[in-house]
Amino acid sequence: MLQALGERDIAPGIVAGSSVGSLNGAVVAQDPKGAANRLSHFWARLTRGDVFPGGLATVITDFLGADTTFANLALPFAAVAMGQCHRPSACAA
Repeated sequence: MLQALGERDIAPGIVAGSSVGSLNGAVVAQDPKGAANRLSHFWARLTRGDVFPGGLATVITDFLGADTTFANLALPFAAVAMGQCHRPSACAA
């Protein structure tokens, strides 16, 4: 679905993710057109142990880049996840 939307230059007006889906949502919010390609490569090599030990916010921060915050994504983004956020500037919408 993401690939088909990206190929047609169709971007959502807002993106939200829940739990580990927050990672997918953050990538879509950062780069709607390239999200499918980035995520397919990412999920192919990721294990469950890679996602949860440092917390989801850490995985999102590492994947999007340390200087990226939700405020500077290309699309509005919100995430719903349990756990601590160790970088409040990245966790606040």
